[in-house]
Amino acid sequence: SDCAPGVVLLHVTCAQRLLLYLKFTDAQEHLIEALQALPFAEACLDPNHGSSRWPVSVLDVYTNYIRLYRALSYYEESPHLVPDLAWRPSRDCTADEHCTGPGERCVSHRCVVADDVCTASDTECPDGLRCTRIHAPGGTDCSHSLSSVCIVNGEIEAYHPKPRCTPTSYPRMLKACSEMGTTLYQLNWSSTPFEERFRQSQAIASATGGVVAKKAFVVPITMKLQSPWHMLHSLVPTYAQLAVDGRYGLLDLYEELELVVIDQDLDKDRHIWDAVLGKRSSAFGHLDFLLRLMAAKPYKLITEIEGPRCFENAIWGHELMLYSGAGWANSEHTRAFASAARALVAGGGHAAATSGHPSAHAQSPPARLLLVERRQATAWGRWIDNFEVIREAAVAWATLNPGLLSDVTATDLAELSVAEQLRLAAGMRIVFGAHGDGLSWATFMEQGGALLEAVPARHKGFQVCNEGVDENPWGIFGGLARLAGHLHICFLNEESQLMPAVSSPEDDFQWGWRQMNLHIDLGKFELYLGTAALWVQSKAQPASVDVA
Repeated sequence: SDCAPGVVLLHVTCAQRLLLYLKFTDAQEHLIEALQALPFAEACLDPNHGSSRWPVSVLDVYTNYIRLYRALSYYEESPHLVPDLAWRPSRDCTADEHCTGPGERCVSHRCVVADDVCTASDTECPDGLRCTRIHAPGGTDCSHSLSSVCIVNGEIEAYHPKPRCTPTSYPRMLKACSEMGTTLYQLNWSSTPFEERFRQSQAIASATGGVVAKKAFVVPITMKLQSPWHMLHSLVPTYAQLAVDGRYGLLDLYEELELVVIDQDLDKDRHIWDAVLGKRSSAFGHLDFLLRLMAAKPYKLITEIEGPRCFENAIWGHELMLYSGAGWANSEHTRAFASAARALVAGGGHAAATSGHPSAHAQSPPARLLLVERRQATAWGRWIDNFEVIREAAVAWATLNPGLLSDVTATDLAELSVAEQLRLAAGMRIVFGAHGDGLSWATFMEQGGALLEAVPARHKGFQVCNEGVDENPWGIFGGLARLAGHLHICFLNEESQLMPAVSSPEDDFQWGWRQMNLHIDLGKFELYLGTAALWVQSKAQPASVDVA
C-alpha cells in the first residue's frame, strides 16, 4: 500500500495474528516494520487531527512494541503471555481539556464520551468520607503511601464512592520496581465504604484473636528469597525505608507493623535459576529469616490474605536498588542493612541502623580470609580445579604475614544454612571465590573489607570484568562491594583443562561463560591477596605493615 497509516495498521494486524499462533519473534518483526513506517504516518494518526479515523495512534504503536519487547526479554515464550501482549490502546489524553469531541472527557488516558451518571463533582471525595489518598514519599513511582486501604482476596483495594468517575490521577495499577525489571499490580477501586470494610476487618481479627494493625508495608520480592544477590536488591531498600529514611512514616513501628510480601517473579534467567536452585517451588526460601529485621510480627503472603484486612495507611513497594548505582538505595542504606543482619545472626535480635564502620578505638586484629569453594558435584560451572593449591598458598602467605592475615577458612557454602553463611562472612575481612551468588555474602563484612573475584577468561566476546583493583565499580559484584564500602578486585583466569565446559557451536561470543570451570592463576592470586590485605589493614589502623 502507498498509504502510510495503512502500512502501519497492516503490520499491527499481522503482529496480532502471529501472537495467536505463538510466533512471538515474527510478531515483534512486524511491529518493528510498523515503527519504521511510523514517521510517514504520524500526521495522519494524530488523534487531534480533525479527519483522523484510524483506530491506532503513534503512542499506541510505541507502547505496544515496548511492552512486547520487554516481555520477550524477560520471560520464556509461553501461551500464557498472549493475553498480556495483545494490542492495547494507549493514552491519548492526560486531562479533560485534551479531549475535543462533543461530550468527551479524559478517563484512564482515553477520550471517551462522558457518562451521564458522572458529574465533575463526582471525581472528588465527599466531605465526611474516607477515600484512599495516594502519594509518593520518596518522589519516585516505585513506592507509594496509600491511606484507608484494604487487602481483599489477595489484592489491594482502594475506596472511592464513585470509582467509575475517578480521573486519571487515580491509578489503576501499582508499579513494582526491582533489579530484574518492572511489574504492575492491580489496584482495585471499590465503592464499598472503607468504614464498612474496616468493621469487617476488626470482626475477623477479633474472631481469630488477632489485632488490626494500623500500618502495613507491602513488599514485592524477587526470586522468593532464594538467592542472596537478589535478596539484597529487595531487602536493602525495604530496610532503609523502615529504619533509615523517615519520609515513609515507618520509623519506630517495628513492633506493630504488618509486613505483607508479594512474590515478584519475572521469570528472567529462569533456565539458569532452575539449574542452580532446582525445581520451582511456591515457598519462600530460607533467606526469609531476614524479614525479622523488618517487623516483629511474622510476615504474610498477600495471596494468603482473604480479608478484608484494612489499614489506616499502607506503604506499597520498596524503592529501587541497582548494583550499577542508578537506583535509590545507596551506601548508607546497604551498610545499615548489613549491620542489622550481623546483629541478628549474632543473637542481638532486631537492631537499630548503624553505619557499619569498624571500631576506630581498638587496634583491629589481622584479617581473616574466606575461600569460597564450588564443588564440582554441585556447582553449575566455575568449579576451581586447583582450589587446594590456592588454599595452601593462602595458608603459606598468612604464615609469612601474620600481621596482615591471621586465619584462612575454606568452605563450600552450600553445606551451611543461610544463617551460618551470613554469620561466617560477617566475621571475615577478605572473601575470595569464583564469580557466583556466594560472593554476595561479602556485603555483610564490616565496612573496609575486600572481595577477590575470579572469573574465566573468554576467548570470544567481551571479558567478564576489567581486571584490576576497583576497576568494576558498576559491575555485578563490584557494585555491591562499592555500596558496602569494600575493595573489589576482579582477575581473569584460564579455563580448566581438567573439566572444560561443553560449549554450543552457536555460542559465538561465549555467553555461556558461567558454565566454564577455572584454573586460578597462582601469581595473580598472591599478588591481589597482598593488595587486599594491605588495604584492609590500612582501613582498620594507621600503622603500616610490611609484606613478606
